[in-house]
Amino acid sequence: MDKQISEIIEEHYDLGAVNDVHEIFGGFNNRSFGVCTHQDSDSKTYFVRRYKSGATLEEILFEHALIDHAIRNGLSICAGVALSRNGQTLQN
Repeated sequence: MDKQISEIIEEHYDLGAVNDVHEIFGGFNNRSFGVCTHQDSDSKTYFVRRYKSGATLEEILFEHALIDHAIRNGLSICAGVALSRNGQTLQN
């Protein structure tokens, strides 16, 4: 899974080179990962979700829109949604 996540991020997103992928346990429906990247002299950590089998595109896009809406309206404790190189919120 770590290799697959690294390949997807490096191929489809401008987030830098992946240094580390670690699973975050505790979710009920989806698998979650912390991904550390390095670009130029900047290191960042991202939250990556692998959606459960059967999650529909509409459900995923709704969740992304809900996260964006919450952040625009003052929620500061959640991870934002990164756009892929094609400008979409997910790479399928």
